[in-house]
Amino acid sequence: VVYSTDFYGDDTKAAGGFSLEMINPEAACFDDANWTATNNTSGGTPGVQNSVFDNTPDTTAPELNSVEVVSDQQLRVTFNESMDVGSIAAVDFTISGGVTVSDIEIEDEFGISVLLNLSTAFERGTEFTLTISDLSDCTGNTIVSVDSDFFLGATPAANEVIITEIMANPSPTQGLPEVEYLEVYNASSKILTLDGLTLSDLTGTTNLPAVTFAAGEYLLLTSTGNVDEFSGIEVGGVSSFPSLNTSGDSLAIADASDNLIFDVVYSTDFYGDDTKAAGGFSLEMINPETACFDDDNWTATNNTSGGTPGVQNSVFDNTPDTSAPELSSLEVVSDQQLRVTFNESMDVGSIAAADFTISGGVTVSDIEIEDEFGNSVLINLAAAFERGIEFTLTTSTLNDCAGNAIVSVDSTFFLGATPSANEVIITELMANPSPTQGLPESEYIEVYNASSKILTLNGLTLSDLTGTTNLPAVTFAAGEYL
Repeated sequence: VVYSTDFYGDDTKAAGGFSLEMINPEAACFDDANWTATNNTSGGTPGVQNSVFDNTPDTTAPELNSVEVVSDQQLRVTFNESMDVGSIAAVDFTISGGVTVSDIEIEDEFGISVLLNLSTAFERGTEFTLTISDLSDCTGNTIVSVDSDFFLGATPAANEVIITEIMANPSPTQGLPEVEYLEVYNASSKILTLDGLTLSDLTGTTNLPAVTFAAGEYLLLTSTGNVDEFSGIEVGGVSSFPSLNTSGDSLAIADASDNLIFDVVYSTDFYGDDTKAAGGFSLEMINPETACFDDDNWTATNNTSGGTPGVQNSVFDNTPDTSAPELSSLEVVSDQQLRVTFNESMDVGSIAAADFTISGGVTVSDIEIEDEFGNSVLINLAAAFERGIEFTLTTSTLNDCAGNAIVSVDSTFFLGATPSANEVIITELMANPSPTQGLPESEYIEVYNASSKILTLNGLTLSDLTGTTNLPAVTFAAGEYL
């Protein structure tokens, strides 16, 4: 017997003056549970039947106490009493999903703790079921077939864990605890773990807790000291939780290899409500199931308490986007560069130079996507286009984040040419507008584009006998008056 003070079950008696007595000397197993402190007031029963003697037969089936996941290739099972060690075998343990037990290791002489070694590693992020049957305790009572589920959380890939709520300014409280928090959502189909992930803002980086949560579940993250402020929801305590800037901040979740999982750069513009932006209300993501997480997917909470930490957002709307994207604008940056903007987030990975064609033999050499959502794209041309001529840019085969294809659209552009002699001519003078005959009572000059090109007045001057002034940077077409 290897005894310890734990055998006493009584701290006072363990301190001295009392013996340890075996309860049942007729038992089949002499395990720790068969010992306790004497009940004899003299401190023991030396040489006679113990005061705690009880030889009542054990007729109760053993029970499974716990299943511990040691690794993805090893489990530990513990029972509530001593087992028939000689009968414990690998075949007594079966696992769902085709996972098999290769061998076992009995960790103590009474078989209370058993290691199960698996033939191959099981898949992280998936729940499996361990079934135990045909095992007996020392007395021969057979365990009832019992199932126990186990898993290991998978490390998330990009956009599998997303930030769905930001409480950056909790004061004045509307009913929620007056603390900063972030809510994250498991957007995958797996059980995920935050173990090994980091949370960063503009001032630093901290480790996230080793918690797991299932597909479709929300998890609240807050300072470890504020965890007890919340009840009825899943909360993960974060040491060195970042101080969330009320005016805006850049938040990022990354894995141990610094691969980005999710990021958001929020500002008070996200609220769309100056009153709520002033404090006490959270920012909520509208659709956590979208393909793009752009600025338009955020707004102020509608919940009168100031937010919905740990549960579905009050502004939740997962209505699918079925509208094709539109070209918002075309800007001529220079004679070798154009900028196009779209009215929504685009499928950035599919945007290519071949999606943009230009009339008149002008070719696109390459493109530059100016933001992470593809709303703005720079188009670099192989050569400068001719000034004074109108060209047509055709945009096609582009998709938004949801996969809706843009309708092929044509947009015209040009840069005005600087006029040569007599290509811009003065065709009318109003030197003395008074008394007015019906026109505005102001002096004016009319000019005419006498060329065959689109002309610009940018860089031109107008002079009279008293001085010179710059003309405005306006353009007008051939045959037009200005």
